[in-house]
Amino acid sequence: LLIKGVAATAPPPAKPGAPPVAAETDAERLARLSRKRSGLRLLFELYVVSLIPQSKPLLQLLHELVTEDLAAHDTLHPNLALFASFAKTVLVDPLVVSAAVRQGSSSALPEGAAPACAFSEADQRQILQTVRDYYGSVARTLEGTFREMRSIEKANQRTLLSKGELSDEASAAYERARKLHEKLLTND
Repeated sequence: LLIKGVAATAPPPAKPGAPPVAAETDAERLARLSRKRSGLRLLFELYVVSLIPQSKPLLQLLHELVTEDLAAHDTLHPNLALFASFAKTVLVDPLVVSAAVRQGSSSALPEGAAPACAFSEADQRQILQTVRDYYGSVARTLEGTFREMRSIEKANQRTLLSKGELSDEASAAYERARKLHEKLLTND
């Protein structure tokens, strides 16, 4: 039940011929993301204290959330806030990801140096790789939006030099590109 609640997605778009579905408001989106964030964190904490017996559903859920986000044809990455919170809270927990795995070495720490992790080394590496892949995709999207913004800016500059004024469409296109880049960069 908790896993299904965390995996809940935004309302699907209306099908042709069906009555229009109201767009998700910012408050609804924030509430949905907050539920996902708390649910994902809770599930990982329940696993750490051995109330959830297997790690496979957690890893599958994490993978589904990344896949959902990357499959969305939205350049804003709707789950970015969720993964930022996840990375800040769960990934720094030594019971989830050991310092040795975080640093890329094998579990060669001396006994008593760090608490034992709840996840196997393979699971820890899979968690880190999933988050790294996600943030790699976000970085590529951010670079793409920046390149688009710069190309629009250069085209506008050429237009200004040749004509002396800028059309409303050109300035609106630049504003849209700038806002998209800023929204992705600031995670608003």
